[in-house]
This record gives sequence, C-alpha cells and structure tokens, in this order.
Amino acid sequence: MIKVLIASNDEPTWEVFRKFIERKGYSVGIVHTDSDIITYVEKEKPRIILLIRGLGIEGFNVLKRVKEIDSSIKIIFVPWGDEYDEDIESAKELGTVTFLYKVFRLKEFEKLLLELSQNQ
Repeated sequence: MIKVLIASNDEPTWEVFRKFIERKGYSVGIVHTDSDIITYVEKEKPRIILLIRGLGIEGFNVLKRVKEIDSSIKIIFVPWGDEYDEDIESAKELGTVTFLYKVFRLKEFEKLLLELSQNQ
C-alpha cells in the first residue's frame, strides 16, 4: 500500500486530507513537527508527502533533508499563502513536485495524488 505522509499542525486542514486520502485506499501518516517529518521518512518510507505549512528556513531545511534521505519522494506543498515567489521557486529547486493552494478542489487533489502514486 502506498504511504502518504501529511505534515501539518493545522488539524482541521490535515483531517480533511486524511479522511479523503484514506477513502482512496492509501495509507496515511500524520506528523506535526520538522523532526517528526524526518523520523517518519527515515522509518516509514512514504512515497508522497503532503506538506501543509509555511516555508521559512526550517521548511527549506526539511525539504532538503527529505530529498537527501530519499530523492524519489514526491512532495506536494500546501503553503499558508504568504510565501513569496522566490520562496516557491526555491522549494521547486529542492524537489517539491507541485503546489496546492488552500483554496482547492478535492478532485484536483485526487488527480494529483493518483498521478504521483503511479510515477516512480
């Protein structure tokens, strides 16, 4: 079963994603801190990470470390909305596959999830 890691401390948001992802048949893990992201990636080897957070220096360090551990992990970044264009470009350079903004359609997310889980 494909593992999807949701990394967020925004419970209402991650709960919507968790329920949706589980209904689609994926295994879901949830973490809330940067160190928990790294620990989960090292132990559980998720194929996709849904990163719901602001970027900042800590966010860039997490993205970089995840890609060092496993460069094949697909990362969907859901920014809080206050990221600058250069931050988003830097995240792309660090291996973020795509961005999903908080105003989204679940169908759009479903299509993205299916696409990323099939590509290796």
